[in-house]
Amino acid sequence: MTIGVRVEPELADRIDRIAAEMASRAAGVDVKRGEAARVATERGVEVLERELGLEGPPSARKEGAKPARKPVKK
Repeated sequence: MTIGVRVEPELADRIDRIAAEMASRAAGVDVKRGEAARVATERGVEVLERELGLEGPPSARKEGAKPARKPVKK
């Protein structure tokens, strides 16, 4: 899935610095801006989920199906 966002030039510069550092540590692998932004987003989402009490993926938070209601007696 692709999600497009607009960011301030300063944030784009920071993401570029992250991509360059990731590439230097990845033994010649070319790390593009989009990959660095994806990693930064994933880490940021994890932090926000913890802050908001939403830990774990949505499927892990579900409590299962609600029990069926008993039919109303007439």
